[in-house]
Amino acid sequence: MKFAVLGNCQAEYVAQCIRFLAPGCEADPYVILATGASTSEFDKIAERLAAYDYLLAHPQFRENISARAVSAGTLKRIIYYPGICFTAYHPDIVYIARNPPGLGPVVSSPVGHYHSALAFLCYSLGLNVEQTVARFNEKIFARLGYLAKAFWNSSAQGLLDSGRAAQFPLEPYFRSWVRRGCFMYSVNHPKLFVLADLAAGALASCGMTTNPRLCDDYVPDNVKMGPVWPVYPEVAVRFGLDGSYRYKGVSAAERPGPYFDLKEFIQASFAIYRNYQLTEIVSPRIETWKADSGLVDFIIGDSVLSPVAASDSEFPMPTADGVTQGLPCETEGALCFLDSINFVPAASVREVSIAFGDSTVFSGWAVDARSGTLAGGVDVVVDGIPYRATYGMTRRDVAKVYGNPAFESSGFRLSLGPGVLRRGVHSFAVRILAQDCRTCYEGPSGRLIID
Repeated sequence: MKFAVLGNCQAEYVAQCIRFLAPGCEADPYVILATGASTSEFDKIAERLAAYDYLLAHPQFRENISARAVSAGTLKRIIYYPGICFTAYHPDIVYIARNPPGLGPVVSSPVGHYHSALAFLCYSLGLNVEQTVARFNEKIFARLGYLAKAFWNSSAQGLLDSGRAAQFPLEPYFRSWVRRGCFMYSVNHPKLFVLADLAAGALASCGMTTNPRLCDDYVPDNVKMGPVWPVYPEVAVRFGLDGSYRYKGVSAAERPGPYFDLKEFIQASFAIYRNYQLTEIVSPRIETWKADSGLVDFIIGDSVLSPVAASDSEFPMPTADGVTQGLPCETEGALCFLDSINFVPAASVREVSIAFGDSTVFSGWAVDARSGTLAGGVDVVVDGIPYRATYGMTRRDVAKVYGNPAFESSGFRLSLGPGVLRRGVHSFAVRILAQDCRTCYEGPSGRLIID
């Protein structure tokens, strides 16, 4: 049997579970993230449906896909399954949009597109980072409704209603999920066992009995490669869970993370917000809060307001500790290879575009070819400012290619935190410090476009 699985990002993992639970079956995901996807996108999907026996789809796509699916002719059945959204564990998550609506995509955050409603409110009211951190407490959360039983009830009701809308009852699954603890990585990223249950339920409707628990042991939980939002301790205690203030951004294939504690997350968020006028970014929830003078007074309390651009709310700028500034610089004498910028291969290009709000990571290797030894160090110069990269990272591949064991420690890496580089065009250049530290060599250079 062949399944087409249409939905948001969850479709990919439902398809993955189907392939495991039903050996010999094929399941291909068709991911549509935009709520206003064009007719042509659905037409393209419909053209491929003739190759499938079953279509799994989110019910919000019913009007877009049902007639097209019928015209495919070979489908035995269309099965609607709910998209999983549950907010009770993460009541602080909010999206921030450009103003006026439609001006552009939602505003990026240090962990993708999720923002802290409380942090943005505090920023909007002029509180600085330290003052904002202090407001992440039980008293404030209770005033915002984060701890209310009604919040849990409405979240649960919304989830169960989504199952009914898809004619895919979630009541039995929901009780099981809750017994396993927090079943969400964020408000719309469920853990793998949730999606395994959806896959098993869809297969059951096709007459196939499977054991979704096996997915726990065999199917990689790649959902956690995306953002992970913490269950705050003050919220977690209500559910008998362990809480934290540990945030995770989108992981790259080469390594997990990036990770932020509460203060780092707020610093990085504020650095992003400062690139906009307050009138340019908006969230309906925060606007409602700001219109409530009693709530605003409660949040501000006895604080002395400081400008939102105050220096202590800055994401810490790296120290301009490069040592090549002012040294004689030669064009030849070093071997240097810039592997990537933010994991975008940078060897053959000299202009790299990266998303605003991400860390900016330079990585590569360098040696002092003239002396046949390791370099004295590496600086990455950004907009004329030299930053000292971490040098001495293991590069066995370089040692092997050049037949020099000394080159095994020739790797370098520099990471500039989220929000350090503002939107626009920036220059970069790599400088290699000679082994004697008396001169330096020019390495790769180019432009960074932050958008």
